[in-house]
Amino acid sequence: MHIHRSRIAKGLAVVLLAAATSAQAGFGSQVLNGGFNQQGSTPDFAAHWESGDGGMWGGSARTGWNNHDGDGYANLFKGNWGGFTYAGTWQYAGPVQGNARYELSAWFLMDNVWAASSCMLKIEWYQDAQLLSSSQLPLGAFAQGVWVKKILAAKAPATANHAHVVLTADGIGPWGALYMDDVAFGAIDASVSSFGSVPNGGFFQGAWNEWNGADRTDWNQRDGDGWSTMIKGTWGGYDNGGFWIGDPYRTSRDVDQEVAAWFYVDNGWTASDVRISVEWHWRQYTMNTYHFTVTNLTQGQWVRNSFRVPRPTHGSEEYAHVMVQANGVGASGAMYVDAISLMEYVPASDNGIRNGGFESGVYGVGDKALRWYNDGGGLWGSAARKNWKPYAGSYSATILGAWSGLNYGGWWQHCPVTAGVTYTASGRFFRESAWTSPDAALSIEWYDGDNNQLSVNSVSLSGLSADSWSLQSVSGAAPAQAKYAIVVIEASGIGNNGTFYLDEVRFQ
Repeated sequence: MHIHRSRIAKGLAVVLLAAATSAQAGFGSQVLNGGFNQQGSTPDFAAHWESGDGGMWGGSARTGWNNHDGDGYANLFKGNWGGFTYAGTWQYAGPVQGNARYELSAWFLMDNVWAASSCMLKIEWYQDAQLLSSSQLPLGAFAQGVWVKKILAAKAPATANHAHVVLTADGIGPWGALYMDDVAFGAIDASVSSFGSVPNGGFFQGAWNEWNGADRTDWNQRDGDGWSTMIKGTWGGYDNGGFWIGDPYRTSRDVDQEVAAWFYVDNGWTASDVRISVEWHWRQYTMNTYHFTVTNLTQGQWVRNSFRVPRPTHGSEEYAHVMVQANGVGASGAMYVDAISLMEYVPASDNGIRNGGFESGVYGVGDKALRWYNDGGGLWGSAARKNWKPYAGSYSATILGAWSGLNYGGWWQHCPVTAGVTYTASGRFFRESAWTSPDAALSIEWYDGDNNQLSVNSVSLSGLSADSWSLQSVSGAAPAQAKYAIVVIEASGIGNNGTFYLDEVRFQ
């Protein structure tokens, strides 16, 4: 058995404090040098990915052969031509809060000839020196020869106080290489609809194509990555400005889309026209353009604006460009824009949950459900959308047994609430007789406007009758400071066999 890396604890308070302070300057939310551009002790090592902050072992090395983020460097897992059939990279990723949800993301490029019997992206959860558990995403097979983004979302154990991010591979074949770049890790702000559907919708990886008074900035931001794009007052030299995404976003066909973005207006900023636009393209041709006037702007506050975009109409070559612009800009202040998304449109329901029947999937992202995946909700562990056993329609959500490789999993979605009002979360649930978990629950988690958890109402799902659908619910009054709730269905300590199903989730 290989001793791949040290498990030295970061338990000393001074170490934790230093890491917490420096993490904010990292390439990712809490990852330092996530782009591997900073050299470590030798050119083959990356700063903060070696002794002291992290480590590399086996066939892992920093390389200038390929990169995703434009800085010229990435992490490399060599084929066993490098002398090893295993490889790994890890970093101490800073302090975490128990029961909070986190996201680890990275970009990967696999040579056509690289192969491994096991390749795993992990978050390891620690309480001081003790490893509590790890959340894992098997990378499996994905498109070779192109950069692909992988995301692992997970909930920190209740007593966790720091985390490591890890990539490992074993049984590596003789040829090629696997590249990793743009590693980021941080807490998920459940009040923010994700921008993952539009390339670089949060401006973290650089500026879009800008003109006149538009400029990427770290002066203000909504999504937690430190960046947004602003359109300046005429003090910037122009009375107009705008920006558009250069990388086309290829979307699902034959369904309407929803374009959305968050806007923040300084107290002195004005404009005669603010709009967000979507262009549908086919090959090199612009087929349709839709302009939407942004009127919901509140000075001194971030406000989300969203619009329904008519579906593409010209076949499989369809893709979209997204544009934001302002005209007739006044002298003072700036308008900031962040977290831009373009997703399949799902009508707002009267039960507080979108896609509660899991009928709408995420285009091109396998077993994920729309509005339950980085767009106002999320999933982790062994959770997957399946057509195996729906209560209604054609699909339901599942939490798989440990035969999937993971013994935990869950689903969550964000819902606005009014303080003092009583709400009920409910759903239809089916437990196969072989599926077991000592800690399965349906919960309402209440949060204030600063994303602090106020309280939780829960009902256990562990003892449900087997092999039949049942209606389960939990109710609670929104606390005085509550601004939103998270509806959660989760399980841990899951046994090896069977599957747990959920469908028709409601919150009203």
